[in-house]
Amino acid sequence: MKPLVSLKSIKLCFSRSKISHIALETFAQTLKNLPLLQSLYLDFADCSKVENKGFDYLGQALKNLPLIREIHFNLIACPKINNIGLLKFAQAIENLTSLQSLFLSFGWCRKIKNEGIDSLAQGLKNMKALRNIHLIFLGCGQITDPGVHQLGQVLKELVSLEDVNLNFGMCDQITMTARNDVREILRTLPCIKTVTVSK
Repeated sequence: MKPLVSLKSIKLCFSRSKISHIALETFAQTLKNLPLLQSLYLDFADCSKVENKGFDYLGQALKNLPLIREIHFNLIACPKINNIGLLKFAQAIENLTSLQSLFLSFGWCRKIKNEGIDSLAQGLKNMKALRNIHLIFLGCGQITDPGVHQLGQVLKELVSLEDVNLNFGMCDQITMTARNDVREILRTLPCIKTVTVSK
């Protein structure tokens, strides 16, 4: 059995569990001691006790993973995640310049607003190696056109992007005009293959 420190990939599902920030703090401490980790997949779908503090612990742990290439966090239906959570996470990941794939699902995190989108966008600015990005804000009904436009303005500067999937389904305050504008902007990226901006 390989020592834990040599792990290159982690995939864990905590969906519908009672995991809280206390357990996530312990888990984050373990992550900090995995310098070879390249891929991290964590599923917290429908975990009602996951809140900003636990999300921040995970973000802080990522700072210690210089080889990380892929992050996949599913936080769908984690109602305590809000703008502050996105801000803290964005600040933590902003120097992960070697990241190539990012999947973040905040579906039905209804407290997320434009300020959270803007914070996340700012955290992506330095990710020039990013090739794939999937951001899910399904059912986040407080997001409006300015939030979508701000995200699009940042993503259009990430010239290595090949696959972009932005899901704003059931965000009734976002107009089709805003969605189409962002889609057309991203289609001009030099390496782009697929752009999806969901209705």
